[in-house]
Amino acid sequence: MSVNVKVTGGSTIPSGQVNITGANSNCTITLSSSGTGSCSVRFTSTGTKTLTAAYVGDQTHLASSDTESHQVSTTLRTPTPTRVPTLPPPPPLIAINEFVPRPGTDWNNDGVVNQGDEYIELLNHGVVPVNLSGYRLDDEANIGSNPFSLPSVTLQPGERIVFYGSQTGLLLSDGGDGVRLLKPNGQLMDAYNYSVVYYPDQSFCRLPDNGGADDWNENCFPTPGLKNSLSGSILRPPAREDASQPLCPIADTLPEEFVIAECAPFGNNIWNRLYWDRFGWYGEMPLLNVNVKWEVFAD
Repeated sequence: MSVNVKVTGGSTIPSGQVNITGANSNCTITLSSSGTGSCSVRFTSTGTKTLTAAYVGDQTHLASSDTESHQVSTTLRTPTPTRVPTLPPPPPLIAINEFVPRPGTDWNNDGVVNQGDEYIELLNHGVVPVNLSGYRLDDEANIGSNPFSLPSVTLQPGERIVFYGSQTGLLLSDGGDGVRLLKPNGQLMDAYNYSVVYYPDQSFCRLPDNGGADDWNENCFPTPGLKNSLSGSILRPPAREDASQPLCPIADTLPEEFVIAECAPFGNNIWNRLYWDRFGWYGEMPLLNVNVKWEVFAD
């Protein structure tokens, strides 16, 4: 309800304030130059209510008060504020985006093609930056290589990072293995198990590369640090100037003798039959007039 007051007295007009009390929500009036003013009070129940107007006085007028009763027939209920829930922050979303277990290219640019060129690419497919400190990369659980603790590097949303075998010490088997990403608390963040790797630089990747659980493709074009693809024209490692690196397409699970016979600088990709069978196939004579590159023996 609205309360109107007027304070009079003497030859001058009173100034100052008038306090209105007696309601559930009181108010204070600052008198105008005519000694009048108004304000609003609230009641939470109906009935006869008594209000007191107390003038505080000024330099020429003494303090005074007046009390009046009023009949309240309606009330205004103060609304209860709606509680707005606090939303949790978006979760960190890091996923295995691509990996190559059988390299045929010098991906880490150390001058040789070997197991150190195996790589695992991670992607931040979330909406918040994620620091990789505490995360770990591993192959199959409880067997194989020791887990590799990731460095304290912050990945921005959409950013990729590549870890090579020469850095992680992880050896991904060509005969089938698993790649796992572990959270700082040891729980599994992401994983993928693969079977036999059929050819060098066979890439396992997500398409599209957005962290989807069912988006794995086992015949991707290797693109470390770049957007995943099923095709490409040039196998070129990141920041590499010379693309003419030797390729030795031999599985890393074969004995060392195969590497010596096949790969540079010894075999140089040439299969040396005499290395394996110096005296012919089981001592038999080769077949004559067979128009092939190598001699053919009857078994």
